[in-house]
Amino acid sequence: MSPILEGCSMPPVRSTSLATTILITSIVLSACLSKPHSQMETSLDESFPDSVNAFGDGFPDAGAPCRRLGESSATSAYLDHTRTLAGCLSRSDAEALGGEIVGHLDGVWLISIPNERPTP
Repeated sequence: MSPILEGCSMPPVRSTSLATTILITSIVLSACLSKPHSQMETSLDESFPDSVNAFGDGFPDAGAPCRRLGESSATSAYLDHTRTLAGCLSRSDAEALGGEIVGHLDGVWLISIPNERPTP
């Protein structure tokens, strides 16, 4: 035994409890990493500031990262009865919606989308 460790007694480390801890940690971390980046980025609705009056559970479909935007002092200039105003937290999500990007406000990309798509 090393002279430094003489007189010291340490309880034996149980390898099963260490292995269990490592296993649980691995499972938790892999669950976090398995979400696509866009879901992790937008899973918190509080990311949309109150100033844009975001509502719904996704736009254009439930679970999508963008939201419809309602009337507020910040959005009123962008509202039009013939178009839907939507907001996305990333520019790539905004571009994917189609429509016209009309602004960027408090971290939200504003997109104006025609209610009726023109027929070719």
